[in-house]
Amino acid sequence: MQRHLREAGETDLAIVAADLRVYGNCECDGPTCHSFYTDEPPNGPYGEGHRNILLDREDGREGMIILDVVRGRIKFVEVLD
Repeated sequence: MQRHLREAGETDLAIVAADLRVYGNCECDGPTCHSFYTDEPPNGPYGEGHRNILLDREDGREGMIILDVVRGRIKFVEVLD
């Protein structure tokens, strides 16, 4: 994740990614979802300061990794398929 963030020009996020901790798993029960929270889940949408970052997969496998970032902090890591 850190390498992909650096390659995407997200140097600050690459630094904080080294210290991410799993707060809790996604509760959607989707068979292809392996997503997790790195902070307390929001009560509703993230709101102002929220953005998504799609990390490219270079290994040829299917699936997506999308980061939910709020004010410079990674709050949720979506791991799909």
